[in-house]
Amino acid sequence: MTDEYAFSEILSDVTEDTGHQEGDVNDILECFFQKLAEAIAKNRRVDLSGKKFGVFRLESREAESGVIPSPDGGGGFDMVEWTRPERDEVVFRPSPGFTTEIAIITGKPTI
Repeated sequence: MTDEYAFSEILSDVTEDTGHQEGDVNDILECFFQKLAEAIAKNRRVDLSGKKFGVFRLESREAESGVIPSPDGGGGFDMVEWTRPERDEVVFRPSPGFTTEIAIITGKPTI
């Protein structure tokens, strides 16, 4: 079992399962992901739970800052300041149907 399922593998599997041409499947998948990104950016929430998938939403995160210890090379530590600007974060919450499907496939409960 690998740790990653690459886009090229998804493309190959969908092409094989549907019988469509790889170029057409690639165009459709690329269009879907582009429209998904545009919809999240514009609407801040995209609900695909009706398709047994889940909900994407864009959440605002406040700016953060702090200090962390960093080894100084001589056995001690220097305190290094860090900052993270205000930003938006894409959050995905899978639908219950999606997590159930994964549990059935893996034979393990999902959280």
